Amino acid sequence: MAMGIVWTGLVLASLVFAALGGRVDTTAQAAIEGAGSVKRTRHTIPAALCADAAGFLAAAFFARIL
Repeated sequence: MAMGIVWTGLVLASLVFAALGGRVDTTAQAAIEGAGSVKRTRHTIPAALCADAAGFLAAAFFARIL
């Protein structure tokens, strides 16, 4: 949910600045292509955070044992 809000804000900011610079068509096309890649990689960040948490817990566990 939070990543969706951040992504929407970044897309809107890029469209505003593109309109100011006169490149709306190019930026809109890039935003559409980027939205497709976000859909394909939407599980990447949660998986990376779970892996970090597992590594932290394993390190804490083994530090406690030693």
